[in-house]
Amino acid sequence: MKIATWNVNSIRVRLDQILEWLQKENIDVLGMQEIKTPDDKFPYNNFRDVGYNIESFGEVGFNGVAIASKLSMEDVKKGFVLDARDQKRMISCEINGIKIINVYVPNGKNVGATDYYYKLDYLAKLKEYLSSLLKSTNRIILMGDLNVALSDLDVYNSNQMGFKIGFTSPERNAMKDILDIGFFDACREFHKNEKIFSFWDYRANSFLRNVGLRVDYILMTKEIFKKAVFCDIDAKERAKRGSSDHAPLYAQIND
Repeated sequence: MKIATWNVNSIRVRLDQILEWLQKENIDVLGMQEIKTPDDKFPYNNFRDVGYNIESFGEVGFNGVAIASKLSMEDVKKGFVLDARDQKRMISCEINGIKIINVYVPNGKNVGATDYYYKLDYLAKLKEYLSSLLKSTNRIILMGDLNVALSDLDVYNSNQMGFKIGFTSPERNAMKDILDIGFFDACREFHKNEKIFSFWDYRANSFLRNVGLRVDYILMTKEIFKKAVFCDIDAKERAKRGSSDHAPLYAQIND
């Protein structure tokens, strides 16, 4: 099974690029974040026309998540009951006996702001939720834009990042807490000592200068990770005119 995650930064703006990439890479399951469109405006038929089942959980102009799958999706759930603001940030399903969770973690805006503490609370509750799930299954994939860069290898310059949003100790510790309950960071496992990024700001020619961050993840339980054969970031998609500011991250699991 080939799985992927992509913060598409508006599904309707990037639709052609997304559909082309899905077919070119023969992706079985894609989790999308920041679809930025309500469900009644989502382009379901475009995905169905190229062989994908599709579920979305969106809103006008902000947030929103979706899952496209060639395979049957069961037990589809929309929303996260522990979310203090009840925003459209999580969608999950079961595919081939694997619990797939697609999440868009709050950005946090500014360190010390109310939104920053909302983000930390969201990450803590996400850990709580995953801990509960692990009591009933060891086959879980959590993917999405988690809006945290874990280490110096995940930021263009750790000194310049300093105390900036996405790289503060509380955020990184919250991410590590999630890994510590039984998850593998697939991309980092396959790229042990590489500086690799999944996000490049639109400003200041960040992509051309490779001033990026790795904030998009595919996290797998051990039962799933031991069957993974690769995980990589397709930066070529970020290079395209009119692309999202995130590149897709994809992995192969021989389950």
